Amino acid sequence: MSIPCLKCGRLYTFDGKRCCNKYCRYGSDQKPKIDFKAVRHQRFLSDGGRKAIAVWVPAWYELDPPMLEVGLTAEFSFCRDVSQGLLGNEPLVFYTGLAGGQIDIAWGTIAAIHHADFGSIRTISARGLDYTIVLENGKQFIVNAEENPGQLYEQHEQEWTESALAISDWRFTVEFSALAEGEPAEPRST
Repeated sequence: MSIPCLKCGRLYTFDGKRCCNKYCRYGSDQKPKIDFKAVRHQRFLSDGGRKAIAVWVPAWYELDPPMLEVGLTAEFSFCRDVSQGLLGNEPLVFYTGLAGGQIDIAWGTIAAIHHADFGSIRTISARGLDYTIVLENGKQFIVNAEENPGQLYEQHEQEWTESALAISDWRFTVEFSALAEGEPAEPRST
């Protein structure tokens, strides 16, 4: 039977008495599950956020945010105690797998990414064991994140070679055009 739910608009179950959407459950005696991420996203889209600056220092070994990109709107994780693993007094620090303690999560839109040696950055992809950094001018770097964390490679005439650029501080500054207030992350079920 194809009857749309009066509450969420999706189709009822075959008997036409209750909604099968686990986040709605209209007409059912079961309570709906709450999609906290979707709720936070809708709140961010309707309320917006404030300008903010955050710091990211790679932890390597696939422990970092998977993607940072100018223009990206996504949910990000931050350390609640900013002293976790950093030497500075940054007000907002991206969570990495090495940092212990509690995590706050917030939706935001990245406006710019900067690094002292690279300059302006368009994209950082931390997926896999080699991270990719794309600068605003299109130049790409590959950074080893497993065997020799921080080893930098760049492309010369269709070949990836070890870069002469020596990076002493891997601290990146990420500017947000809008960032929602952080909320404690839900505890993960074991």
